[in-house]
Amino acid sequence: MQTDATLKYYLMSGLENANGTTGGYGSFSREWVNQNFGAEISYGYKGNVLNSLNSISIQRGSESVLGVYKYSPGHYYNYIYGLQSQNRLTTGKLIHQIDLKASYEEGFADEYRQKLIINTDSVTGFNSYRYDTQIKFNKRYQIRVLNLDAHYRMSIPYKDRIFAYMGFIANYNNVSNKYLLNTSELKYGRLNIAFEEGMDLCNTGLGYALSAGYSFSTRNSINLADNTNEYAQGVLLPDMKYYAVDYGFVHGELSYEHPITIKGTTSNWFAKIYGNYLRTKKYENTAYNKYTFGVCVGIIY
Repeated sequence: MQTDATLKYYLMSGLENANGTTGGYGSFSREWVNQNFGAEISYGYKGNVLNSLNSISIQRGSESVLGVYKYSPGHYYNYIYGLQSQNRLTTGKLIHQIDLKASYEEGFADEYRQKLIINTDSVTGFNSYRYDTQIKFNKRYQIRVLNLDAHYRMSIPYKDRIFAYMGFIANYNNVSNKYLLNTSELKYGRLNIAFEEGMDLCNTGLGYALSAGYSFSTRNSINLADNTNEYAQGVLLPDMKYYAVDYGFVHGELSYEHPITIKGTTSNWFAKIYGNYLRTKKYENTAYNKYTFGVCVGIIY
């Protein structure tokens, strides 16, 4: 663990509840043990016109946090429920892709107050150490996340590949973080809508993909039991503008693919250039911009 004397390290327990120490934690040690179990039921249908795969799932996660002598500040567990439907509909020379997905997550963290117990063996003089839990706060930290996704794409096939496509994407996200005793809560949500199109120029190896959309803030609120401490003032409250702002975004890419044979093995090599642009709506008389450009080269087996 770093112990830079000029930096302050924070131990966070929930929302604005963070204790900062200059110089860090010299002997700080933590071990996270996580287990996830789940089940899924799927049903598939394959026909001349419609192919469909539908599933329902549930998952439970459990995470323990252990320190020296198995000291534990708490325990986290969550449940994730999911529904998904993937459909392919063929009409004439067109392929329609209709995908729907929904998931809901509930997560809870129990908090412990523990005391170190030291026992000394009267015969050997050896000490044994353990932590006893004196107070347990059930579900002190609570998380709820809802995700809804919809994707429609109309594709035009050519021989064994897709010649061109266009589509529509929608995503809704809603999050709630709550910390109890004293109660603090952060809520935010967002609706993203985007259109997409792309084309593979057959027999040339060239292709392009474009997408553009807009992101709407559907809710953003924070209610802190203590909004005067340095973590609330320096992080949580200033970050609310990112939850509140609406923004538009554009993505574009141009790719080239070409087969190359090396020692009798043929592989498809590709090169791609891409760019992203994001611009926010004015918030407190300020608009923000973000640009991303990149190049990548690879092999498709």
